[in-house]
Amino acid sequence: MRLLALLTLVAALFLAGGTVPGAITAPTAPTVMPQATTMPAPPTPTTTPTTTPAPPTSTATPTIPPTPTAIANDLRGYLATFSDGYWFVEWTDNSGTLSGTIQAAGPKSKTGFGIATSSAGFTGIRANNRVTLTIPAGLGFATTLSGTVDGSTLTLFILNQGITTPYPFRAATLTDYNRAVETLKQDDAQRAAQARAAQATADAQSGQQAAVRDANTALADALRRLSSDTGRLKQDANYEAVLKTYNSNWATMQTTYQKMTDSAAKKPLPCAQLSQVEVNVGRVEVAYGSIEVARGSFEVVQSAVDSDMKSVRADIQGVQGAFSALQRAVAVNTTGSPAAQYSAADVDKAVSAANDALTTATNAASQAKGQAGTIDSNATQLMKDGRAFVAALKCAN
Repeated sequence: MRLLALLTLVAALFLAGGTVPGAITAPTAPTVMPQATTMPAPPTPTTTPTTTPAPPTSTATPTIPPTPTAIANDLRGYLATFSDGYWFVEWTDNSGTLSGTIQAAGPKSKTGFGIATSSAGFTGIRANNRVTLTIPAGLGFATTLSGTVDGSTLTLFILNQGITTPYPFRAATLTDYNRAVETLKQDDAQRAAQARAAQATADAQSGQQAAVRDANTALADALRRLSSDTGRLKQDANYEAVLKTYNSNWATMQTTYQKMTDSAAKKPLPCAQLSQVEVNVGRVEVAYGSIEVARGSFEVVQSAVDSDMKSVRADIQGVQGAFSALQRAVAVNTTGSPAAQYSAADVDKAVSAANDALTTATNAASQAKGQAGTIDSNATQLMKDGRAFVAALKCAN
């Protein structure tokens, strides 16, 4: 029987002016019940009376050892031990008229920690070995408990979940009760400390697991970025179109230059023909301008490639850093779960593919720069030569 069910019986006392150090709600049984020589383990009732014993009708005063009365330096009474707390009952007997207190100690709540104690006064009567205790509730009602005293055992008949059940109290002193309560508090404090330590461990493990999950996610994101940027680099590092334009414009310029020189071959050169030569050198200028346009297109492509290569290199570092973070998170995760979603082989494969793309792009850019640079140089020289050629011509009418 847990103490909480019985404490509902005493709840009304608190409204009657009893001392209430702390409210007692659903308790949690201590792992080790306090032991004392005068506090045996709680017995299991073997019988369940269906009715509360009738109040005593006799006023005789029998000899009931031991009589719980105040003695020097201590208070004698009866102690009940429950799975999660204690009751201590003591009274003064004045020719069958009783006045005393009930003290209780138990958990503050069902799921929390802390021990609450409470007490309430009562009055009663005793006849022969029967006692009746009346606990004022302060609401126009009275809670009445009947019981018997047999040697050093007080048995109170208490209504528990609709059934009147006998609960034995053993002869004890207030010191026994106080010691039991102190042990109960110490045990509660120990359980609270254990619970805090367990919670701290659980929190730490939860943090470790979260770190692994976060590291897995971070590495997955880093690998996706690397894959995406590598693919874009491969696509952008294609100089075929811009070089085709370069070569086409260069061929046009060369053809136009040849036509210009051919038109100036007649000797002596008529002035009308010189005018045609000047027109042709203008066409060479136009062809040279097309090459300069191709140079601009090449620079746009090269700028995109340079940006892609920068991103891929940063992505490689990001992947390697994320994998190192994942390894560290897994190493300190004492639970072993979750596991790393990526291995060193996965990372090496992605990094190797990215490095291959960087090498290919670097080579392609170098070759394209060389070809474009040669055309630029040749076109510039040819344009210079054409201008000088025309400037040196003289015509005759």
